[in-house]
Order: sequence, then structure tokens, then C-alpha cells
Amino acid sequence: MNVLFPPRALCCFLLMSFSVSAAAAQTAAVAVRVLFLDESDAAYVIKDNGEYRSVSSYPYAISPPFDVKSDRPCDVYKEIHFLDDSGEAHTRYEAIAQVKVSDTVESVLVVIAATASGEYILTYYEDGEEDFPAGTVRVINLGHLPIAASVGSGIFSIAPQEVQFMQPKLDHKRRFFTRVAEKESEQWNILYDDVSVMRSNERMTGIVVYSPSGMRHTYTESEIIEYGPPPPGHYWLSYTDTSLQD
Repeated sequence: MNVLFPPRALCCFLLMSFSVSAAAAQTAAVAVRVLFLDESDAAYVIKDNGEYRSVSSYPYAISPPFDVKSDRPCDVYKEIHFLDDSGEAHTRYEAIAQVKVSDTVESVLVVIAATASGEYILTYYEDGEEDFPAGTVRVINLGHLPIAASVGSGIFSIAPQEVQFMQPKLDHKRRFFTRVAEKESEQWNILYDDVSVMRSNERMTGIVVYSPSGMRHTYTESEIIEYGPPPPGHYWLSYTDTSLQD
């Protein structure tokens, strides 16, 4: 049976449908990855539907993606384990930052860096298709020294806090060499030298970070006792994700 709507009712129905569609578009989820630059011995969590959910078990690690909506900022906490005077173990959560995203992007990398005063600074790196399509390598230098990076071909000099986009030359198995070095005085020190693989619908982000403790949290106490504490230095982190257009 066909149902006929009066013109006025049909107009109201279309307006309501448009409003619902617009509201849905405004609250579309944005895929967020987080990198914590923090020397504290803690894990990091977000609050999701009233429950704490782990996003990173230790600092200097890039988290898996999680969804954040533009109309609902995401609170980030540091998970701290401690013993009370009786020796009983407890966990407390310390709010350190709030991630806010724009409804104009579909994915973003957020760097949360601790300062000497105990505050945290957030820096957002949007994954726009115009600058960062599939087949591209993005290199972000968050270190203290200039670096040189080569991905398949060519050598690019990247200053601290600078971002470069590169198009690697791949072989028939979609492999390429990734080489990264830091410049200290007049000497270049290799940070990373290995083979990378990138599928046709993927792109890669590489980040140089500086750890004052030399990534101490990655060593066991027995290693530190035997070999001594690691020196401060720069490190190469990377991840690969799928292009938004594929």
C-alpha cells in the first residue's frame, strides 16, 4: 500500500532526516594513536564508558588506534601502582591530559610529552590524504639533534621538530631500506638500519625520540646491575597503517 505524505509533512520528514545525518557526521569517530614521551614508570589508560582501558603499558610506545568523537573529549590517565604502609598493593589513576579531535579529520597521531614542571603538552599530527597518501613515509623528528633519513632512495636532512614526507622506491616485493642517523658534532651515528615492507594500501610513520634515561624501562634490573644504566640517547619508533582512501 502506497502512503502519501502532505507536502508540509514531507518537508518536515526530510529536514529531520537531514538533521539526523548531519548530527551523525559531526560525531563520527576519529581513529587516534598516542605516543607518550614520559620517563615515569607507569602505564597509560583512557576512560571508556566509565571504565579504565589500557592504551599503552609503558612510555615511548605508540598505542594501537582507539576511537574518539569530536563532541566527546577523551580523558587520559596515568596508571600508578604502589604499596601502602602495610605492604598491600593499590592502583590509582592520575589525570594527565584530554584528547580533543576535530570532525574534519579521520585519524590523528597525538604526542603527549611530560615537562619538567610535571605538566603535559599535546601535539597533534593529522593524517591527511593530501600530504600522507598510501605509499608515503612520514618522518617526525622529536629529538634534540638533526637527523638524516633515507627510505629506499635519497637522503633527507630533518631538523628537530620538523616533519618530512617521502616516497620510497620499492622492489618487486614492496621492500625498501630504512636508514636513520643522528648528527652529533660532525659525526653521524646510526639509529636504525633495516628493511621495511609496505603494502599497496599502507603508509608508514617513523618518529625519532629522545630518552634522558636511555629507555631504562626496557632493561631488567639485573642487566642494569651488570652493565650499568644506559646513557641518554635518540631512538627510532615506527608504525604502519592503512590509507584512509583504501
